[in-house]
Amino acid sequence: SIVANYLILNTGEDKTKKFKHTLMAGAGLKLPTGEYDEEDNGLIINRNFQLGTGSVDFIISGFYTLRYQKVGFNSEVGYKINTRNKYDYLFGNQFHASTRFFYWQNLKSLSLLPNVGVYYEQAAPHKDGEIIQANTGGNALLFSAGMEIYYSRFSVGFNFQDPFKQNYNSDDIAEITSKDRMAVSITYSF
Repeated sequence: SIVANYLILNTGEDKTKKFKHTLMAGAGLKLPTGEYDEEDNGLIINRNFQLGTGSVDFIISGFYTLRYQKVGFNSEVGYKINTRNKYDYLFGNQFHASTRFFYWQNLKSLSLLPNVGVYYEQAAPHKDGEIIQANTGGNALLFSAGMEIYYSRFSVGFNFQDPFKQNYNSDDIAEITSKDRMAVSITYSF
């Protein structure tokens, strides 16, 4: 995936403002780099377990941060519009939103932002041709905690998520549940 974000508003350097605001919007592409057509004994492996989707998908996102002195909150939304792959399979479009409260701490040339919040995700069911696929789609609400570390134009983020409410589209044969998650991110700002 590659996403470019555009800074629309940033009052972070304005010393006359008590509240600091940052607003960004972004767009990008997810390219079909992972294998999709993996087979086991002549049958395609469950599409959710493939390394890729086999499709080019579109990503849009938005970010807003409000900070007062060292305390603030950040909200993020994103939507991924999926396209059909060469097998006429369509993964459901995906939406996510999060809100995190953070504390800004400067240590010499580093800035640390420990954070805590909630994360929501929703996915539409998949389609094989025009047939809606069982055990796909649904939504979940997760508790989130993490740390972001900033140095110059680089940042590294660590995040842990624990689901506390979930509703995935399961049939009578399978039960789908989300487990704890961990993520690491590296960002360079131009």
